[in-house]
Amino acid sequence: MKLIYSILRQKINTKSVSMTPSLLCIIFFSLAFSSKPLKAQPYRLNGMRDVSIWALSGTHYWINKNWENRIPLEGNYWRTVGFDKWAPTELTKPLAWASDFTANACFTGFGALGFFLPQDARLGYWQLGAQNVLLTANITQSIKMTARRARPFNQPGYNFDHKDQFYSFLSGHSSTTAAAATTAWLAMREYPDLRLTANIIGYSTAALAVSTATLRVAAGKHYPSDVIAGIALGVGVSVLNQKIHERF
Repeated sequence: MKLIYSILRQKINTKSVSMTPSLLCIIFFSLAFSSKPLKAQPYRLNGMRDVSIWALSGTHYWINKNWENRIPLEGNYWRTVGFDKWAPTELTKPLAWASDFTANACFTGFGALGFFLPQDARLGYWQLGAQNVLLTANITQSIKMTARRARPFNQPGYNFDHKDQFYSFLSGHSSTTAAAATTAWLAMREYPDLRLTANIIGYSTAALAVSTATLRVAAGKHYPSDVIAGIALGVGVSVLNQKIHERF
């Protein structure tokens, strides 16, 4: 763990640092490894706990939808500093479409991993992952509507005609794929004797989450800080919710 943080700190302190997949991998895995080994069974269904989480998620989603209807078409142009200056200022749609593909592949990998878990843990695993993604998505949307940061391709003077054009911070693709990949990663830690195929799928979900974040920046959709914050949120929500499932 100390080695991971040492490498990350060294990269950040050097002038040659860039928002590459390797740097995002270090960030992702350092956050994923930061939690202590999980000992309790987190995939046990619990009516009161799970109904409460779904009710909270549904309420949050309803609040977001009503809130969004009241937001005017006015974005904020943040001062671009540090590594955010590396973000392209032109939209590249093929790369944006590629990020949609890698995101969907990440979610598919998360779902596929469930078939390799013990039968009595599958439904709980899928439900936990769905909760993690929905909780993360709701929080992400609330932050987007609060920050209202213009996307990199929207420079000062740009005439906004859609709210999505100033929903840059933070990255929803990055946060939700990180949530799905972290759920899969924690399941692999819970069941270390899974078949090789399952491990390949688990590692692939992490790689796809990182690829999604990288493509969002390359496409001009997000600044590096947007995707880093998204990854941190997705990992944090998933680890916290799994600990809740262990305790209750």
